[in-house]
Amino acid sequence: MYDGYLSDISSMISDSTITIVQDTEWNTQKYVHYNVYVNSGKTLKITNNVNFYRGANLYLSSGCKLIIDGGSLTDVSITYVGTSGASIQLLNNGTLNYLNNQDFTVPLGVSLEITNGKIN
Repeated sequence: MYDGYLSDISSMISDSTITIVQDTEWNTQKYVHYNVYVNSGKTLKITNNVNFYRGANLYLSSGCKLIIDGGSLTDVSITYVGTSGASIQLLNNGTLNYLNNQDFTVPLGVSLEITNGKIN
């Protein structure tokens, strides 16, 4: 027996690799099962809770931006595809919860700005 409420999560599940080819904002809760690629010069803005599952990585290309504005990325592992000009910003209590047993790194050429937020 289950004590609680059931809800349809089908709209929150990705069914293929996601490539960010234009500036994009994720403002609804998501469960990501596949790799996400942010192309060079594009921005991925997170304003809600986005949960990555083991095996799914976030790939940041040179010159792209990852902005976590009041939302959170959970169990994420970031892979840098070139680093020149890439940036990560945490705003308005944005949270980056890195995948357990992996170290968060910011390689030379990537900028990290934490205005108000945290990295776990």
